[in-house]
Amino acid sequence: MNLVKDHEREAFQILRRNLHFLGNYPNASASGIVRMMQRSLREGIAINEGQVIPGINGIGLALCHANGEPFGSISIAGTQDIVTLDRLDEYREMLEDTARQLWARTATPKVQKSVGDLVAA
Repeated sequence: MNLVKDHEREAFQILRRNLHFLGNYPNASASGIVRMMQRSLREGIAINEGQVIPGINGIGLALCHANGEPFGSISIAGTQDIVTLDRLDEYREMLEDTARQLWARTATPKVQKSVGDLVAA
């Protein structure tokens, strides 16, 4: 099961419903957000390379219930000189390890691995 692909249509519907909020971020554009989402879908992890706030990078991972439905997320964000995307694999591993620890403590969510498979710790 690929959680990202399974929810791709829903993600773009949510994006369309929320485009009016882009006005709060004068440097963001709808096309930039779409490119960000497309890259995130390819990578299997959310990646924001300054598309919303210039100079700020963010990487996120979905937290899911056992049935695969997302209920939350965890992320790392910071300035582009500190949160550099050349360390993407390292950040992905940190997020996946943290998600597994959360899963072990709650015994309810599963974490989406980078390849899109749902796994339990």
